[in-house]
Amino acid sequence: YYRDWFTDKQTPENWTALQLHLSIGITILVLATLRILWRLGNPVPRLEPGSRLKHRAARLGHYALYAVMFIMPITGYLGTGVGTEYFFLINLPEAGCDAAQHDGRQEALNVRAAAG
Repeated sequence: YYRDWFTDKQTPENWTALQLHLSIGITILVLATLRILWRLGNPVPRLEPGSRLKHRAARLGHYALYAVMFIMPITGYLGTGVGTEYFFLINLPEAGCDAAQHDGRQEALNVRAAAG
């Protein structure tokens, strides 16, 4: 909400806020991926005493949280239609967009050009 509340559209500050937001989202996606890879190579801890229903609910909760940690960054990245300057160090390519998204992408590119 920072971009909407504290910056004007088509300003360098708005572009910077968007790039930081995207960079943090990509970092979360990478960390979640590393966590899954680590989990696949290490044994599962023993279950705490409890009912079968509690164990199923806990497992379902874990799966839901992992789903959110993957779905949110992916849909956010795909939804912007702009490339990401990952913490202003590495340029990541933009995700594909359709004609309806082209105008939003072009607007963001114009902001980028004005920013630097």
